Amino acid sequence: MTRVQANASTTDLYANIANLQAALQEYHQHASGPLTVPTGVTNAWQQLSLSQLESFNASELMQQNRTNQAHIQYKFTALFYPGSPTPQYTQQMSNESYISISASVMAPTSRGSITLLSSSPEDSPGINLNVFQASIEQCFPLLISHQYYNTTADQFTAIQAFKLIRQLFRAPSLTALTIGPNDGEVSPGPSVQSSADILE
Repeated sequence: MTRVQANASTTDLYANIANLQAALQEYHQHASGPLTVPTGVTNAWQQLSLSQLESFNASELMQQNRTNQAHIQYKFTALFYPGSPTPQYTQQMSNESYISISASVMAPTSRGSITLLSSSPEDSPGINLNVFQASIEQCFPLLISHQYYNTTADQFTAIQAFKLIRQLFRAPSLTALTIGPNDGEVSPGPSVQSSADILE
């Protein structure tokens, strides 16, 4: 996530209910305004090359014939995403604007499980997602068991996605919009460099 100039983000539109109401009214009455286009959400997909997959011995993907598909999905959002302070950045300012790029592993080889904990349909099951622990705890605090991606293929894919996101933020078209050092990056921040730190 990076800090950007106000005109490069829809942060203020969604952070201020009066702004959003005005935009909705303009759209309904005149079919004009910021809501006539997607409000800053753009998706992209990346297929890792065979040489990349071979470099980290992604045998699971090769054995399952999953090499010719998208392996990573990127989501560009022109606001503070996921909408609340992250563990690395708790100083979200109401008068600042942000853009975020997040990534998802589209061909995970880690496998989770769902387990019945009782015979009552009223009781939640035990769910082991095998995905990023911190994010899941924030969104789904009642889930009882989860880990980070536990295969080499998933870890490598996540690291590659993270590094590409940083490359994207260094592109001239984006650096022209960012504010502050390190291409405006505020989360997770420049101290996160090693593979271990990225996976953390």
